Amino acid sequence: MLDHYPDSVKLGESVSQLFARIYAEKTGQTGLKATPIQDKLEHWDWSFDSIKFDVKSKKRRNRYDDHFAEDEMLIELTGITGYDGWIKGQADYIVQQRFDHLIVINRAQLLEFYKSNSTKYPLTKPRKDRQDQCAWIPYDDFLPFVQFEILTPKIMSNYTPQPNTFSLFANDKGDNPKRPDYKGDIIMPDGTKMRLSAWVRESQGGKRYLSGKVEPMQEQSNAGSFAPSVQTEGDDLPF
Repeated sequence: MLDHYPDSVKLGESVSQLFARIYAEKTGQTGLKATPIQDKLEHWDWSFDSIKFDVKSKKRRNRYDDHFAEDEMLIELTGITGYDGWIKGQADYIVQQRFDHLIVINRAQLLEFYKSNSTKYPLTKPRKDRQDQCAWIPYDDFLPFVQFEILTPKIMSNYTPQPNTFSLFANDKGDNPKRPDYKGDIIMPDGTKMRLSAWVRESQGGKRYLSGKVEPMQEQSNAGSFAPSVQTEGDDLPF
């Protein structure tokens, strides 16, 4: 019996509503909820300023697991009725619940990554009464190559910042390439809020990483823009 496990539909709707609330609070925008048909066929849940988001809750590897797959993401290529899965939908961004935060991933870039590496990720075997085709992909494989943002450091009903947590958001660098790639806040152990800036670097061995600095709030202004922008061909990516 799985009665003590959260129902997947209810969990997904809860995460979807949470994302919409946080995004609206951060940007001041009013979201448009997808209709059931748009959700089913176009694969998006919310639209903010014409940018579409498809929100995904954490998944278990099988229905009998008592824990979520924290290190892998389930990619849906074909839905249970045989139609295109959400990875081929109309959302600009996929919002994926991971650990105790949400990450926002460029859907088109994630699809291209999968196409280029599909032989590494075998398709899951669907149940007899379903036609879905899915694949599990480790986060560590694609996050260094696919644009993403950390939406919130802690999923909490009251959104009270907690000590030893931080938020990072993509920063508008404008015409100054020396500006941080990411900006945000960090809550120190004593509860003091500090400004956090981070730059994408590359080691001599070709491995990309983040380096940053922490400064008092009064020494910096103009926090980075929260809302992601739809990437177009030729745009620079943070990873």
